[in-house]
Amino acid sequence: MKKIILILSLLYAGLYGFSFDDINHFVEKSKKYADNYKKKYEREKEHYNKKREVYAPEKSNYVKVLKNSSILKKQIFQKLQCDDVYSNQVVDTCYSYKYKGALAVAYAIDGELVNVGNIKERGRWHYNREIPKIYRSENSDYIRTGYDKGHCASDMMFDYSKRVLNNTYDLNINAVPMAAKVNRKTWLKSEKYSKRIAVDLKSVNVVDYMVYDKYPKRIGRNRIAVPKGFYKILYNKKKDFMRCFYYENDLDVNVYNDRLKDHIVDCRNIF
Repeated sequence: MKKIILILSLLYAGLYGFSFDDINHFVEKSKKYADNYKKKYEREKEHYNKKREVYAPEKSNYVKVLKNSSILKKQIFQKLQCDDVYSNQVVDTCYSYKYKGALAVAYAIDGELVNVGNIKERGRWHYNREIPKIYRSENSDYIRTGYDKGHCASDMMFDYSKRVLNNTYDLNINAVPMAAKVNRKTWLKSEKYSKRIAVDLKSVNVVDYMVYDKYPKRIGRNRIAVPKGFYKILYNKKKDFMRCFYYENDLDVNVYNDRLKDHIVDCRNIF
């Protein structure tokens, strides 16, 4: 690199009549630029390697502190072997670099807040820049696919504060490709039910657990994986309450004969 800089300097000096002071200045500036570029490269490489360290429960203890911690959530995250866990003010997300999306999303619904405020203006989907770009989706990945950017933690539960509401519009840790009819019709019933249970019990914990095929369907330029289906697990330990639902991520789902109770499953069969 230094030899190349020196040769270029001499060529420029011969062509344009630069003085030796000009050459020295050019060489020093070029060296500084090269050093800065190298440091930037090393930082990015370190960040990349850190994000690629896959958590393996059998080899180490799970020590990451979850913002919305619960024993069941930790058990599920351990089982799924998250590539990393990303959190914001609303959700903790077990994230997969392989699928470029969530394996599970956990959050708590406060029954005393769900009917407060009811802000009409909704947020705009935004990227989570903590996730390396090569492992995350973009808005354009969903265009003309038949799939919505389906909320896990629904915005209707968190519209009591603009700041909190905006956290539900994190495209990468709180959205997955969800068949439009499922998102807008059938899954919506489970969200409304979750809201009602939160009010009745004062609070409820939720884990939305994605199921992927071994070789899942992929969409968009970033080839993000489409879940085969979704579990919604509701629980409140103090009130001894637990209920689970399962939804197929079917583009051609029959919404007219769909009933909430048709999706109830035995929670013991999930784990």
